[in-house]
Amino acid sequence: MIYSLHKIGLSNKNISDFLNYFNLRTLRTNKIYTPKLIWGTLHKYKKRLNRNLDKIIWVKESLNMSVSKKNTILEWFIVEFQSG
Repeated sequence: MIYSLHKIGLSNKNISDFLNYFNLRTLRTNKIYTPKLIWGTLHKYKKRLNRNLDKIIWVKESLNMSVSKKNTILEWFIVEFQSG
């Protein structure tokens, strides 16, 4: 999910705000997300992708968001937090 948000152009601060807004916590330590933690997560994930570049046969990533009337929650979040 973090990498998907990064790929659509959200900054580390915006990603951490998004995850904390929905009260999502880190899996192992149950802490809130910080921009530094997002950076570290992305850095490690990119290193793992590069390391396994020759080994990857098939990758499927998805981001599922519920739809509210006209806009998705993510679209609302992007407008709300990037304008302020």
